[in-house]
Amino acid sequence: MAALPRPGPANSISPPPRPPWPKSLPDQIAAVRDALEDLGEADAEIVARTFLRGRATTVAPTLKTVAGLAMAEMTEEGRYVT
Repeated sequence: MAALPRPGPANSISPPPRPPWPKSLPDQIAAVRDALEDLGEADAEIVARTFLRGRATTVAPTLKTVAGLAMAEMTEEGRYVT
């Protein structure tokens, strides 16, 4: 009887690494726009989770900027879509 593989680091699938929160405003806007495109619809908390050191309080104004630049729209529920 063949031995079954044991769970462990060699057999586990890890999620892709999250990029760090960008330092410059133009990079933050581009990163939030890209994350929102990948997510489809999200709020600041969900977008923040896609970055290392991402905080909803920092992402929220950036989402508003992205919407103000007509790169996204805010839904009635307070989420953003591209």
